[in-house]
Amino acid sequence: MRELFHGDLEQLGSGLATMCGLAADALDNAARALLHTDLALAEQVIDNDDTIDTHRARWAGHAEQLLAL
Repeated sequence: MRELFHGDLEQLGSGLATMCGLAADALDNAARALLHTDLALAEQVIDNDDTIDTHRARWAGHAEQLLAL
């Protein structure tokens, strides 16, 4: 049981790291779009926000399950 919990914890950490990477890329692209008045890049950032939201919901739920244990 303990090994399974630690495996789930590692999976959560990895998933959160991926999500943070996506958010960092989005921030970089948003700043670049603003500085260069790049509407296409700004729209891409907005479109990719759904992916970050999906990751957030998934990993928030995963964290809640682990906390309940």
